[in-house]
Amino acid sequence: VGLLACLPLAAAFGSVNEDDMVLRLSAAERALPPDRLPDFDASCAALMDEDGTLWFGRNADDAAQIASLTKIMTAIVADWLDASTMIEVTPEAASVGESSAGLAQGDSMTFDDALKALLTASGNDAASAIAQAAGARMLAQEGSGGDAYACEAAFVEAMNAKAAELGLENS
Repeated sequence: VGLLACLPLAAAFGSVNEDDMVLRLSAAERALPPDRLPDFDASCAALMDEDGTLWFGRNADDAAQIASLTKIMTAIVADWLDASTMIEVTPEAASVGESSAGLAQGDSMTFDDALKALLTASGNDAASAIAQAAGARMLAQEGSGGDAYACEAAFVEAMNAKAAELGLENS
């Protein structure tokens, strides 16, 4: 049955779901008792090895908006910028909700510092500012330009292309 059925798991005050998948079969189909399943609070989860074998999945094939994955993709796709590129925080980036970086309109920082705000402070405002700066550079290379929204749209298109290149599905 694999690793998950062999390990004793301590209760984490989450939830156990009989529809959770263990090596392509549901916990119910494997007749696994709840105390042998992970007990955690998440609506989606996936545990895969380096070969792509799904050892455990909870709604693993469902499309979900995962902010942290978006931030990682932002960092990957923003290779249009170098560490010393200056990032300006636009009114649009400053007004992004649920951000913990606390950037304000008019703030200016290097791309290196913006990446820190993106990845360590989980800053949605930093993600928006980076996307706008990289998107502006992408549009300029094509001989066009646009406002903050057009720059973000170009960046999102590049993120989707990168996800397809990496073979990511349902993301």
